[in-house]
Amino acid sequence: MAMGYGYGILPCLYTCQTRLDTGEPYGNVSAHQCGLGKAPGEAAQGDRMRFVFNMLLAASVVGVASWLSRRFPITAGFIVALPLNTLLVLPLSYIQHGEAGNTMVLAKSIFTAVPVIMAFFLPFLFAGKLGLSFWQAYGLACLTLCVGFFVHRAVVQLL
Repeated sequence: MAMGYGYGILPCLYTCQTRLDTGEPYGNVSAHQCGLGKAPGEAAQGDRMRFVFNMLLAASVVGVASWLSRRFPITAGFIVALPLNTLLVLPLSYIQHGEAGNTMVLAKSIFTAVPVIMAFFLPFLFAGKLGLSFWQAYGLACLTLCVGFFVHRAVVQLL
C-alpha cells in the first residue's frame, strides 16, 4: 500500500524518517517533500564537500606525522599512536549520520580492533632476533592484519 499526502502527516514523517538516508521516495512521499531533508542536488553537494573536508583533515594528520618522523621519530610515533583518527572519525560520523547508535557501534569496533591491530607490530619487534629485513617484517605484519581482521569480526559479533 503506497502512502501519500492523503494519509496524513504521521505516515509522511515515518516515511521520511525511514528513507531519509537514501533520499529515495517511498510511494509518492520523499524526505524533501516532507520538508525534513534537502533537495537531492543540495544533499549530494553537501556530501561531497563533507567528504573532501574529511579527506583533507585525515591527509593533514598523516602528512604532519610523516613530516615529523624525519627529525623526531619518537614524537611522530607517539602522535601516530594517539587515537587521532578516532578523535576525528567519531564526531564526524555522528555529524554526518546523526545516529548515536551507529557511532556507538563504531566506537565498540574501534575498541575491539586496537588490541588485535597491535599484532601488526610483532614482526617488527622480533625482526632483529629472526633476522628479518624491513620488507619481510612488513609483509608478515600485513599478513597479521589480514588474520586480525577475521579475529576482529568474530569478536565484535560476540559483543
